This record gives sequence, C-alpha cells and structure tokens, in this order.
Amino acid sequence: MKKKRLLPNTNTMPASGRGNSLNLPKDISELRYRRLFETAQDGILILDANSGKILDANPFILDLLDYSFESLIGLELWQIGQFKDIVANQNAFKALQESEYIRYENLPLQSKSGNQVQVEFVSNVYFVGSDKVIQCNIRDITDRTEAQEESKKHLATVEMASQSKDEVIAVLSHELRTPLTAISSMIDLIEIENELIPSFEGERAVPQMNKSAVTLIRRNAQNLVRLINDLLDLNHIAKGSLLLNLERVDAHEVIDFALKNLEPQRKQKSIEVRLQFEAKHHFILADAVKLEQIVSNLISNAMKFTPDGGEIIIVTGNDASWELLIEVSDTGIGIPHSALSRIFSPFEQADSSIHPRFGGLGLGLAIAHSLIEAHGGSLEAASEGANRGAKFTARFKVDDSLFGERLEIHESGKNSAEIENLVAFDDTEHSATNLRILLVEDNEDARFCVGALLESEGYVVQTAKDKKTALDLNGKHVFDLLITDLGLPDGSGRNLLKQMRVSSPSLEGIVLSGFGSSQDILKTKAAGFLTHLVKPTAFAKLHRTIKSLYRRSKKLSDREMRA
Repeated sequence: MKKKRLLPNTNTMPASGRGNSLNLPKDISELRYRRLFETAQDGILILDANSGKILDANPFILDLLDYSFESLIGLELWQIGQFKDIVANQNAFKALQESEYIRYENLPLQSKSGNQVQVEFVSNVYFVGSDKVIQCNIRDITDRTEAQEESKKHLATVEMASQSKDEVIAVLSHELRTPLTAISSMIDLIEIENELIPSFEGERAVPQMNKSAVTLIRRNAQNLVRLINDLLDLNHIAKGSLLLNLERVDAHEVIDFALKNLEPQRKQKSIEVRLQFEAKHHFILADAVKLEQIVSNLISNAMKFTPDGGEIIIVTGNDASWELLIEVSDTGIGIPHSALSRIFSPFEQADSSIHPRFGGLGLGLAIAHSLIEAHGGSLEAASEGANRGAKFTARFKVDDSLFGERLEIHESGKNSAEIENLVAFDDTEHSATNLRILLVEDNEDARFCVGALLESEGYVVQTAKDKKTALDLNGKHVFDLLITDLGLPDGSGRNLLKQMRVSSPSLEGIVLSGFGSSQDILKTKAAGFLTHLVKPTAFAKLHRTIKSLYRRSKKLSDREMRA
C-alpha cells in the first residue's frame, strides 16, 4: 500500500509572517498548488522542519533520482547525496532554521543507482497551518554544468595552444638567431681577414665585388633580425606580456650604435644623415635593447621611404617639461593626412601602393609606438603630404637621478665638460689583453666564428659545445669570463655560472642567446649574469660590453684594495 503524499494546506504563509496576495477558496488554491507541484520541471521536496526528513516529493525529483515515492519518504538529504555526510547536512539544516533561506549553486545529488546529478538547490521555511515545513526547490543543471566544463576545457585548450605558440615562437626565434649569429660573425671575420675594416696601418685595396658582397649579406641579415624582433614584440604586446629591463641609458650612444648597424642600408641608397645632438640631458630610464630597436625602426623607416640621394635629419633636444625629444625627419614620399591617424596600427601602410613599391609588413612604426608607450613616452607623426617628407618625434622622460650631483659638482668650480665626463659613460681604454674567456655555444659555426673574433682582439679563448664540456674545462683551467648560450643540448646555460662558481667564485658571466624575451633577461640577471645579449649581436657590441665589464670589475677591485 503506497503511503499517501502529504498535500500541504494551501492556507500557507512564509515563516516570516507574510500572507498570500490572493484570497482564493481552499479547494481551488489546493488544486492549483497540486498541479504546479506535480507538473513542475524542477524537483520539489517537502521536509519536516524539526527532523529534516522528507515528507513529500514531486514526480520530477523521483524521475531524476530514480526513487519510488515510498523509498524516498523519511530519508534525510545527506542520504541522497545532497550533502557529503550527516555533519554537513546538520550544518546546512541549522543555517536554514536560523535564516529561513539557503541557496547552493552547484551541489551533487545521488540517484538510487549511484549516479551523480549536479543541481541548483534553494530552500525556504514555510508554515502549513500551524506547522513549519521546509520546501526545497532543486533544478537539474547537468546541461549547464557540462557546458561550463566544456567551456573550461576549451579555455584550457586555448591557453595551452597560446602557451605552445609562445614556446614555438621562442624556439623558432632561437633557431633563427643562432645561424644569423654565425653569418654575422663570419662577415666580421671576412672583413678582418681582407682588411675591409680600416686599420691603423691603412686599408688594403680589396676588389669592389668583395666589398659589395659583404655589404649585401650584412644588410639582409640585419633585415631578418629586425623582422624577427618585430614579430616577437608584436606577440608580447598583443598578449600584454611585454616586460622591460629598465636601466639608465645614454640615448645619444644608442642612436650612434643604431646608425652604425644601419650603415649598409644608408650606403646602398647614398642617403645623407645629419646628426644634431642638442639635448643637454640625454640619459633616460629605458630598456637598452628595446630603445635601440625603437631608434632603428624609426631610422630604417626613414631610409626605406627616402629616395636615393635623399636626406635624413636626427635631432635631439630637451623641452620645457624636461623631456628628451628624438626627432627623425626625412625627405621621402611623405604621409597623406588621411593616413596619419592609422600610421601606428600593426600591418598598416599609408596606402595600397606602398607594399608593391617598398615591401615590408607595416610593423616597424607600430612596434616603435607600442615600445615607446611602454616606456611612458609618446610618438607623434607629422607630414605636409605626398612627397613632402615626414617627421617622427619620440618623447621620453629624462632620468634626473644625477641632476643634483651635477649641480653640486658645477658649484664646486668644475666646468661643464668635466661634469659631463664624470656623468657620461667612460669610454677610455683599459687593456683587457689576456682576459681568459670560456665560450659555450652548441652551434658549431657560431662557436667557431665568435671564438675567432674574440681571439682576434687578444682574448684567451676556449670553447665548449655543451654544459658537460664547459664544466670539464672549468675543472682544468681558470677563467675570468663565461659567455654562454641558454639553449644547450644537456640543459640550460642559465645555471652554468652558478655551477662553475663553486670552484671559481670570481667568475663573471654574459649570456649570448637567441632566447631574448624580457622574462629571459630577468631570469638571466637573477641567475647572477652581468648582462644578456640577444643574438645576433654585432661583435663590436660584444667586444665593447666585455671591455666595459672589465673596467667595472677593475674599478671595484681597486676600491676593495683601497678599503
């Protein structure tokens, strides 16, 4: 005999004392309630307010949990899996009695066969006549939960794909930069061997074809490097993951260096470059690598759109707000007024005729603009129209950390030239002859070329193809400087310096790697390396860096001896 279901008295009032809004006859009200109760597409349970046991259940909840009415009546919620155990059930029941309302967004119910069903659970306390009862509304959210899980899986897949893309881009960058290092270094070696580089003894005559070939190779290698840098930075900027390694940088020095690297492009088009360094305060807080990229992009853009025999003017200055201004003007094709507002958008060129005539992806200015903004600066473009040239003005906040020191020195009676020499980068020669260097590079061609260039400057060089060989050499020889790649066959070169310092505490380190993201550079410095150079680094820059580090190390040693 089936147990009769409890038909709640329709003269119901919430426990808080609020009455019904309609005063219907009892039989009509009860019929309407029963129809809603029986046909509802959500589960409904009626519980005893004192014991928490189930008094009534509608057909939907019986079908959902695969219980018969008789087998469900008298159970408590924790027995059908609503709460994990009797303690959790009691805690929820107590909270309900105190607040007369509880809600759970995602709770599991357990069917008679043991299957779990995710539900949304809402419970209120009511009066049925003079008796308190609890009504539980239970909504099956299986479809919603599955959709959320699918969404999470999709998001995880997208994030994994994004991470994989970043890893692929980083590895691709490394794999492209390493052979470019070998090419660039071999060009330097060819120039040295053929005395294409002027020497104190005078330049030996070399066939013009040889000079042209070397210039062509160097120019195209540099174009590839700029393209790689722009694509990598575009990826980081789009993801908001660009990090800057800020330090005090001489902008004039960076401009000089950028121009030196762009010399092959300048010569190819016989462009005259006029430099006007008028800024008295030209030190800024910047990422030196990114600043060089900014300046190179602006100058190479000017060279690209300036006709053969044209002119580029680079001017620096300080405005009334103590900002450093870098202006790059050209006599090129100009920019239509309608294109000025979009000239800094990625892959944007002034009009559709630009790419067929000049090529390129339209990334250089976009990257420069984003990098300058990341430094807290601004970049503006101006042009009087077609064939009237263009001017780009970059603004940076001056690093005034030494302004006070300059003023004090000036008041002591030293002249401005002496002040500038004290503040500026000291480029006086110090002999680094016989500096013992260990070069660790897994690419055979790059290892040979860079090693040969270092030896040509008088350094005592030994090379290793992996960490194991480097550690073996470190056990047999004493080194002053370690130059290592990061991506080595038997592990990262990042922890190589720490391992070698166990037996050589005074050893210094430089990273020379194709992995050059801001995160890579930060990790490198955290590992104790003095600097991180990104391949392919011009040998002149590597040589200058070594000399600078040698001078710094020598000054520190002298101070320690005096102390």
